[in-house]
Amino acid sequence: MLSCQEKSRGQRPRLSHGNNRLTTFKVKTNPYWNIYSKAYKQHYARYMKKKMSQAEFAEWADYALDLRSKAENGEIEFEVYEAEISKRQINCVP
Repeated sequence: MLSCQEKSRGQRPRLSHGNNRLTTFKVKTNPYWNIYSKAYKQHYARYMKKKMSQAEFAEWADYALDLRSKAENGEIEFEVYEAEISKRQINCVP
């Protein structure tokens, strides 16, 4: 709910930034999250420019999360993870 002062200034209510700080910390300190973040931004840009459909982006996002989990658990090597996550085509799942 906006307070009267916030309504008059046209500002949104202030939200907790704890989750954002945690994610930022993970991206800076964890190489798996850093690569995931870069690939996510690249694929999201493709989606926003209509070079990738919403279904393709959702499929890639699910694939990327699964791939990141496997890499963090040591099921696949870091180099394989790095190469696979940035691929545009999803048809070659390791």
